[in-house]
Amino acid sequence: MTTASRMTLSLRQRIAAAWQGLTLREHRLLMLGSTSLVVLLCWFWVIDPAIKTRKKMQQQLPELRTQSVQLRALAQEVAALPSAAPVTQSLSREALERSLMDSGLKAEQITLSDGRFMLSFSDVPFSTLTDFLQKAQREQQLVITEATMSARDRIDRVDAKLSLQRPS
Repeated sequence: MTTASRMTLSLRQRIAAAWQGLTLREHRLLMLGSTSLVVLLCWFWVIDPAIKTRKKMQQQLPELRTQSVQLRALAQEVAALPSAAPVTQSLSREALERSLMDSGLKAEQITLSDGRFMLSFSDVPFSTLTDFLQKAQREQQLVITEATMSARDRIDRVDAKLSLQRPS
């Protein structure tokens, strides 16, 4: 027998001997105290948190229902909107330059080759460039086919070479 099993057996024997030495009234008091302790622990660890969570959810339910109704109404509005007609006009170099100027950018070089615009930028704000690219994608349906960017020493400044075109 190992030392741990001997100690466990010894502890059990001592507890059993102490239990046998108690009177019937003491047995009942210990059982009642143990039962009370188990009930209290179940209350504080299981029942009370569940009750509090249920009350909290009941308080939030009307607000969530209101938000659900609002979302459904917005979804119906979106579904009722006419679909956007695809833009069929061709994008010209002048229109692209105007769009760049509106965004506060100036390209060093703009070339058009096989329906693809090649743009070169030097020392431009990265955030402004990304805003322009999002606007070009959203409004002119241009996608980036190639991009090369290198960071400058200053924060938010980059050199960039981009290739933009409309998807086929």
